[in-house]
Amino acid sequence: MRFRVVLISAAGSIIFCSETREWKTPENPLPYPGSTIVANNGILYWIVGSSLTKIGAFDPFKGIYFPLIKHISFPAQFRRGRPVHIFRVNLGVVRGKLRLSKFCRAKKNGLRLRIRELDINFKDVGDPGTWSLIHDVIVEKRRSYWAVGVISFHPNNGNVVFCYVILIFGDLRLEQTKMRKLTNFQETTQSLQILIACS
Repeated sequence: MRFRVVLISAAGSIIFCSETREWKTPENPLPYPGSTIVANNGILYWIVGSSLTKIGAFDPFKGIYFPLIKHISFPAQFRRGRPVHIFRVNLGVVRGKLRLSKFCRAKKNGLRLRIRELDINFKDVGDPGTWSLIHDVIVEKRRSYWAVGVISFHPNNGNVVFCYVILIFGDLRLEQTKMRKLTNFQETTQSLQILIACS
């Protein structure tokens, strides 16, 4: 069985190759991402920088000798409207498809959650991919919902995302558009993300 182990840190990145049983440094160093890295079909994805314009994609099976880092543009509609902080934007995978979420203020009293899904042929380097709007919902605004963001997507149910809401873990079912408080956490948001990722 062929496999790769990719270690990314602020100091740099290295890749272990099962065929050669050696650690190698990629020709183009991988950037230390500020956002979550997600893996899908052997490809690593992350939001590049804080400008919210593109996603980096890296195939570790080609990245040691052939530095394939592909940049995928955000949807054209993504940056319209008011500026959005990077913490209100998240990547995830649902049923093998890459998804991008964005929480922003709605025109009326509430928050808008938009989720788009990417259709792309990664093997075709020239394929820019197409984004489809999957969900566009308004969540009624409450004082305690001011700091809201998506932690992760449910891997099998496209209508469920897990959110942080001022250190309250919520399960937002998109067909109901109401947040349900599950439990309180006294940890930082980063610890909460790790807890969710490990469960």
